[in-house]
Amino acid sequence: MLFWLDWLLLILTPFSKGVEKDRKMTSAFLIAAIVLFTVGTFSFYYAFNLDRNLSSLWPFAIVITLAGTFFAAGKERMIKGSLFLLTLLLGVYFIIAFLFNAEEKYESAKMAEKMEISTFDEKETPASVPPHFARNKMKKAFGQVPNTSYYELGNLQIQKVNGEYVYIAPVEFSGFFKWWNGKSTPGYFTISATDSTANPKFKKSDMVYTPSSFFNKNVERHIRLQYPEAIFYGDTQLEIDDEGKPYYIRTFGEFISARNGFDVKGVVVVDPDSGKTESYALADVPEFIDGAVSPEAVSCKTAIMVITFMVIGTACLARRI
Repeated sequence: MLFWLDWLLLILTPFSKGVEKDRKMTSAFLIAAIVLFTVGTFSFYYAFNLDRNLSSLWPFAIVITLAGTFFAAGKERMIKGSLFLLTLLLGVYFIIAFLFNAEEKYESAKMAEKMEISTFDEKETPASVPPHFARNKMKKAFGQVPNTSYYELGNLQIQKVNGEYVYIAPVEFSGFFKWWNGKSTPGYFTISATDSTANPKFKKSDMVYTPSSFFNKNVERHIRLQYPEAIFYGDTQLEIDDEGKPYYIRTFGEFISARNGFDVKGVVVVDPDSGKTESYALADVPEFIDGAVSPEAVSCKTAIMVITFMVIGTACLARRI
């Protein structure tokens, strides 16, 4: 990707004679603009954890070719203007690609169904304890957490551990300065999802890489740095193995076309204490992981099916008319 960034920066540079004089732009200003753009680009990718693929550069390509056209003159302006139009058309394609890839999305959804990718549907579990009831119990038991003022209760989810359905929720940092001073979270809560009389249990397990950590200790950024070109979809989820060891997982896959749609390929598993990461194809996911396909990816598949039928139905209706 650095190679293509260099080419984009060359487009920004005017080469025509007299351009700098006409535009009253000194070489120092141009160098400063290039430096600021480079720093800004890397800051953008770091802040938003965007994948480092060539296709992710299209917004920058539009801006740079437009700026390059503005600073150029004569034939150079015509050439760079043509490049701007090409990048603009490319950007339009990326935006409206979903209108033209309905069949590809449908085939992708059919393949996922044919492969029998089992997803963990919380609505169909034998859980009799309401999630809000379990969460309230965990909050009341939060006094078990060391240095309570540093932390707050994270997202609640259901999982099967040692053959029993339980709710789990990580302990998360309550802010930047709490993370700065605390460095790691002390563990997670678990409570039965089938027994309303059960009490929550706090499990001690230091976690350095978490969703509420900052900079390179943020688990999503840590995953991105390990897999810079991977396409991720959905948030990280906490999964507990049968020994009580916590792991964070995140679903990865591929775009169906352009940067649209999502085809699940596997998961990345992170040890939140050491930061060790491993990726698994869907067929090789460890047995203790119930949510290999993130809820967001499942929702995406459902939306794909609905939109596909709408597009196909509209096309058929248009043909009849």
